[in-house]
Amino acid sequence: MAVLYGPRISGGLFGPGVGIGLRKQDKQLAELFNSAIEAIEADGSLKAISLK
Repeated sequence: MAVLYGPRISGGLFGPGVGIGLRKQDKQLAELFNSAIEAIEADGSLKAISLK
């Protein structure tokens, strides 16, 4: 499930924005990223960063 944070960015399919790509076989790395994002969302850090 994709969750978006921060201001909405407009543009074409490959327009301005931020993203990260991981290889499909890097499941452990993806889990680490997801856990880190969930942790900063839970403590309010993500919202504070998004508003800057």
